[in-house]
Amino acid sequence: MPFPALIAALVLTSAAEISDAVRKNRPAVDFVLEATLSQSWTSNSISFAVEDASGAAILRNESLRHRPLRYAPGDRLRIKGNTAINEYGRTIANAHKFERLGHETEPRPITASVEDVLSGKLDNRLVTVSGIVREVFRDEIDPNWIYIVLNCTGKRIPLVFSSRSHDLSEFNDLIGTEVAGTGICNFQSCGLRRIGTRQLEILDPGAIRVLSPSPSNPFEVTPISNDIDASHYEIERMGLRRITGRVVAGWDERHFMIRDVSGDVHRIELIEGTPPKYGMTVDVTGFPKSDLYNINLTSAKWRAATIGSLLTSSNVASDAPLTTADLLDKKYTRQNLLIRNQGRAICVTGLVRDMKIGQGKYRTCTIHDGPFSITINSGAECPFPDELSINSRIKAIGTCLAPIGPWDSSAAFPHVTDDLFVVLRKPGDLVIVANPPWWTTERLLAVIASLLAALAAILLWNLALRRLVERRGRALFKAEIGKAGAELRIDERTRLAVELHDSLAQNLTAISF
Repeated sequence: MPFPALIAALVLTSAAEISDAVRKNRPAVDFVLEATLSQSWTSNSISFAVEDASGAAILRNESLRHRPLRYAPGDRLRIKGNTAINEYGRTIANAHKFERLGHETEPRPITASVEDVLSGKLDNRLVTVSGIVREVFRDEIDPNWIYIVLNCTGKRIPLVFSSRSHDLSEFNDLIGTEVAGTGICNFQSCGLRRIGTRQLEILDPGAIRVLSPSPSNPFEVTPISNDIDASHYEIERMGLRRITGRVVAGWDERHFMIRDVSGDVHRIELIEGTPPKYGMTVDVTGFPKSDLYNINLTSAKWRAATIGSLLTSSNVASDAPLTTADLLDKKYTRQNLLIRNQGRAICVTGLVRDMKIGQGKYRTCTIHDGPFSITINSGAECPFPDELSINSRIKAIGTCLAPIGPWDSSAAFPHVTDDLFVVLRKPGDLVIVANPPWWTTERLLAVIASLLAALAAILLWNLALRRLVERRGRALFKAEIGKAGAELRIDERTRLAVELHDSLAQNLTAISF
């Protein structure tokens, strides 16, 4: 093949080829493309989507940070550029030169199911997907990005857009609402994240259209309990559900636990607001999520229970506190016993080994009681005593929680550690049994360090004194030698003078005679 023809063959000329080069991480490949603009820019404002007969691609141009793309969807463009590695180490298609060839019909969004989107058949195309808003959050790794997660027949797909000006509370009313979102199906993750699911990048919240509003009263929904005969996947597909129970623990500004009429416990993750106080009977509505032990609620809201749903003391008995010895039955593993007894009161004692400040007014400390490493959470209403410090011996009564790890469908079940988590319930639940001894390890080390410093100072002073004595001794020795030399010279001069006198006297006597 002639060299010019070989060079031409290496230049990408279709949207599908460019998308494939990006997907396979092939940088430094030139492209010359004639395609139709399908979206003038995606949510990060420096990218735009194009499509031709072969497929679609997302291109990027850094100059769009300072001025928007001057072309409109439907414009036919000739674009030159090359693939490159961006600041996140990801292959992108950089567009350098643009030429408008004309205008065609603006591409219409493709109404698709979530299965079609996740299959990859619609990558880089303008797509409309509908579903129920399950949760809203801002990426903690890259706070520029806001995620609105849709639940579509049990599968999830996020609508993503970049904004620091919007507050998450603006979108809380969308929870439980059926919406349709229109954006570019992107197989690459946004921002700093490099591995993730396919998502729809939308221009702004205006790309979300409400199809069916959430219930006017979110608490007038179907109740749910642990007795439900449904698989994990069926639970994930459910809409809003309600649980009534008594609050038995609250360990940060978004999470608390309730026990229902049957005695089962449920973890609650709030979407907004503050958790209820210990002992309150509440109605909670949210999306069911199973950890394979209990049904929990996410994106939840709560209210004080109505008269008709109040629990009586006979419904939920106040159990006597457990001890760590009750969690050491040889018939069962510690994890088994923790799961069986979570939500119950437990009494623990031990030495404080660590103290931390959590969210807001919540604090934690770590103690050791037998084989257990126990984290004690202060709860909302139980601040730690001011005199509490490392190595204090304490006695605490609180609610036992099993630390259940995250779980996804690719794992057999969620992991449960054998650590114990205890949440204080009311003031006075934590008592200092003994203050730390004065001879702590830190103080002993401080004394040893002081003694070593004093010893070092004495040795240095002794060395300096020795050098001073040596210096003065040498000076005295030199002075004594000088004095002895002077005396010798005087004696010699005296002797010579005497001899000279005697010799002169003899000579004078001889002359006189």
